[in-house]
Amino acid sequence: REFKRKCGISPGQYRLELKLTKAKELLHTTNMSIADISSKLHFECIGQFSTFFKKKTGATPLEYRKQGIKKD
Repeated sequence: REFKRKCGISPGQYRLELKLTKAKELLHTTNMSIADISSKLHFECIGQFSTFFKKKTGATPLEYRKQGIKKD
């Protein structure tokens, strides 16, 4: 409760935001495959990662990488 009071989001949401930030960074700065990024960020499968990423950014990880979208 203290974390949420100070940060405005739950610890779980904070961890997801960190994962999203790291995913964007890896998509922009490396040639790692989407599967490798998914695994590195501890998603259960690439489908779960892609769904999460699209829900948060409006683009799939591949679209995000190809378009060079930078919406931070």
